[in-house]
Amino acid sequence: MLVDQLRERWVAGEIGSIDAHWEAIVAMDHNSRSLGQQLDVPLVDSPFAERTGTDFLLVSDFLRELEPRLPGTHLPIGWEVTSDSIAARIAGLLDAGLVLLKSAPPPVTGANARALADAGYVDEFFPTASIGLREVLFQTL
Repeated sequence: MLVDQLRERWVAGEIGSIDAHWEAIVAMDHNSRSLGQQLDVPLVDSPFAERTGTDFLLVSDFLRELEPRLPGTHLPIGWEVTSDSIAARIAGLLDAGLVLLKSAPPPVTGANARALADAGYVDEFFPTASIGLREVLFQTL
């Protein structure tokens, strides 16, 4: 997995945290493009784009250009942010609930975001990013 390779390069001192962060974000865009093409799902580059149904968000331009200028708590750049916190930030901006698709159920039923982050189930910034969301659900694939 590309993110694992990026983390190994970071640990080895071959790449800095900021560069690793942005390379991981670009990898998310690559995955969105690939899945969008396979599933015939349109791509959008802003969560505020007019929507006609299901779409995939290309997050890199949004995170670089728009997110830092929007109100609320901004996402830090680093390993403490993954797609979990990115999705929570976007849900908060849209005043929406959030459903995170996970490969395993939460380690503890009904645990709060801090306990889930401490258990490594969500990223370290998720407890902050998810403050004020209407609803947060975890769906196991």
